[in-house]
Amino acid sequence: MLMAAVFSCRAQVKCGIYKACAYFTVSIPGTQMVDEKGNPVPPIPQVERYIYLETRGMSKPVIESVSYSNNIFTSALTKVEGNTVSAGKKTEDAKEVIIKARNGNALWKLELQPVTDKPQDPSACRNIMIKLKTAGRICSYKVPGGESQLSAPPRY
Repeated sequence: MLMAAVFSCRAQVKCGIYKACAYFTVSIPGTQMVDEKGNPVPPIPQVERYIYLETRGMSKPVIESVSYSNNIFTSALTKVEGNTVSAGKKTEDAKEVIIKARNGNALWKLELQPVTDKPQDPSACRNIMIKLKTAGRICSYKVPGGESQLSAPPRY
């Protein structure tokens, strides 16, 4: 029994991700659109999604794909300078969300765009999968807890 546990632990591929936190913001365009008859057109919420990754070591992760409940997103990965970043403010109490990496780890921001042009669901997703290439193998990492909504910055 103990041998089975030892072999199953060694068979797992390390993804190199120490921690991941997913966030999204929802904003509504400020001007009310109307149709050709003057009737108001319901606004389409603009949803921005991003994930902060804390990786072991300083090497850049190779992201293969990101999916939110089986909806594929393209991603742009940028390194966060330093080991602390403000992700934004919580919608419920306006408290700032600070992410801090452990010494020797690196922070990365993964900005996401949907592959399709249809409007995104403006609610939190709980099933977020990141596929990475690590040591020549594809590794899947599920973001624990899903995503949290933050306040959108003001748009003018």
